[in-house]
Amino acid sequence: IEDNTRSETLAQGSGNLSSYAEVGTDNFERETALHIASDESEWLNEITDALKRIDEGSFGVCEACDTVIPRKRLEVFPSARYCVDCQAKLERDGVV
Repeated sequence: IEDNTRSETLAQGSGNLSSYAEVGTDNFERETALHIASDESEWLNEITDALKRIDEGSFGVCEACDTVIPRKRLEVFPSARYCVDCQAKLERDGVV
């Protein structure tokens, strides 16, 4: 009887561990999916903003210093809002 009880207890305990692992995996997958959706939403907003700038005639012009953003930069990063210098200042100082 003691051996059977010990075996049943061990089986139940390993089942709990398996359940915790499944919950952890589910949480990880959910967080990953939310992160991907957030990134895609942000990218969609950037594209929408770039399309608005095209309609307004301000696409390709730095929003901070009004200089023309080089074509090469726009080819690499079509939704660029700032020239390289202003973007660097924004990243370094937090403001343009």
